[in-house]
Amino acid sequence: MPTCLLLTVWFLLCIPGSLHMVAAQNKIGATTHPDDKKALNSIFTAWKIRASREWNTSGELCSGVAIDDNIFIDDKAYNPFIKCDCTFNNSTICRITALKVYALDVVGPIPPQLWTLIYLTNLNLAQNYLTGSISPAIGNLTRMEWLGIGLNNFSGPIPAEIGTCTKLLKM
Repeated sequence: MPTCLLLTVWFLLCIPGSLHMVAAQNKIGATTHPDDKKALNSIFTAWKIRASREWNTSGELCSGVAIDDNIFIDDKAYNPFIKCDCTFNNSTICRITALKVYALDVVGPIPPQLWTLIYLTNLNLAQNYLTGSISPAIGNLTRMEWLGIGLNNFSGPIPAEIGTCTKLLKM
């Protein structure tokens, strides 16, 4: 009887580890959607910013800390930073769901490619020197929940198209 009990306990202890391993394996085979990769690289080029060493921007964007579930977008150690969701297309495609370019003294307008990152739920561009108007294309970001654009030099009204961002919780 003790052997049966030991086997049951061992089995119950192994299940959570196995599930975590399966989830990690799914992420390993996933790749960043080419549209997201092109958009992010264009944005970073326009703003002349570089990512930290821990984040692989020269190869697979959605890897390492970008897909680590223990590191969150507001982590001060990573800026600029993205987070990805790699559950698309049977866990073979990753989409960028969060972008942080916070207080990096970025100057100029928001590149139009930003509005093509349609899976963004969290965007933090606060405390930079961004100029120009907010594009009506902000309405493309219908999944947006958190939007930080304060303390910049934007001009003009907030476009009415922001009304399509019905999941927006905080701006």
